[in-house]
Amino acid sequence: MKVVAAAIRDSDGNVHSLPPPARHNDVIQKMRAEGIRVRVTHEQGFLLEDDTFVDRVEAAQHAMEEGQATKLSYSKTKLYSEDLW
Repeated sequence: MKVVAAAIRDSDGNVHSLPPPARHNDVIQKMRAEGIRVRVTHEQGFLLEDDTFVDRVEAAQHAMEEGQATKLSYSKTKLYSEDLW
């Protein structure tokens, strides 16, 4: 299943995202603009094409399997939006 967007899951389980080529920092800025306090406990990850939130490790597996990424730039196991767009 393809990775379709950078996303952040907050401590209440709500998922915030923006369409590509948005990066996690763009999502953080959107959250702040909406009055949401961004915390280090919020999990950065990605949305799959079925709107499932996955962490960076699982997203990397999907992106590699789908041919969306050929290598991971910052980590051997984690996906970053720079690897996709």
